[in-house]
Amino acid sequence: MKTGSKIFTIVCCALGGALLLAACALFVTGMALENWDFTALNTARYQTRTQTFTDIEDIDISYPFADIAVKTDEDAEEIALSYPVRVDRDGNELGYTQLTAKDGLLRLTAEEKPSWGFGFGIGIQVSSPQVVLTLPATAFGDISIGSDAGKIAVEGVTCGNLLLSANLGDIEAKDVSCTQLTATASAGAVAVYGAACEGAQLTADLGEVRAENVQCGALTCTSQLGSARIERLQCDRLSVDVKTGDIELEEAGAQSIELSAELGDIDLRQVDAQELELAAQMGSIRGTLAGAEEDYTIGVTANMGSSNIADRFGGTRTLVAATEMGDIRITFLGA
Repeated sequence: MKTGSKIFTIVCCALGGALLLAACALFVTGMALENWDFTALNTARYQTRTQTFTDIEDIDISYPFADIAVKTDEDAEEIALSYPVRVDRDGNELGYTQLTAKDGLLRLTAEEKPSWGFGFGIGIQVSSPQVVLTLPATAFGDISIGSDAGKIAVEGVTCGNLLLSANLGDIEAKDVSCTQLTATASAGAVAVYGAACEGAQLTADLGEVRAENVQCGALTCTSQLGSARIERLQCDRLSVDVKTGDIELEEAGAQSIELSAELGDIDLRQVDAQELELAAQMGSIRGTLAGAEEDYTIGVTANMGSSNIADRFGGTRTLVAATEMGDIRITFLGA
């Protein structure tokens, strides 16, 4: 095919695609202005059911395609659970949802294929069913919340182990108190705003990890593709491992801190720790640290970069900083 024919074909295809998109947009806009009910085409229908419970110690909710919210109510005396049930056009329950309360365990599970509801205005909005769990302001045992395609939000909960898992969706925990906090998002962000626990493990495979106002024994943060941002932290041990993304740590106090970024920078501001181990393979390390430089035993490696600090011995604190391709800039705040 000659060059001119190729160009003509490409132009025609592009023009045809643009005209098709314009026609679809005009159709949707025109039908919406005529108040046409697009939801009549939708076979995914949900009815909301609400039940209350007492004498519950542990909670296990696993709803594959729903946003899940857990909150507390100071005036509540019972547990209230609002959850969607999938029904057909006539309102008959399709039987995908299962709810049990036995031996102190409240369990809600569902197994179904994803079904999306569409609402048309100027654009298209995808709506998800929602599970809402309202708890009395008292301590519970273990709580496990999971969603395959939906957001998880937990606020004001006091419990034993708190396990949060989302495959396609963000996780947010706010003002929680628990023994162990585990939050894992395969494709979404993990954020904790206020937590008191013995240990916490925050993992986002494809998303940002964020922690603010956290007090715990040990905090571990991991991200494959996303940054880690931690502010106002008090803990014994902090470990952060980021493959692609930056690590930011501000106003943190800990006995030991270990930060590792393969492709990204490490930035510390007002950090107070007895032991610091910082490693950035392809990124720089910057920080302001508590104490004077003389308080630290320092080990520095900057293979393809420069450093404003050098190896030294004799301090009661330890600082190890290493970069493969990046600079090291550390400022000490003094006594």
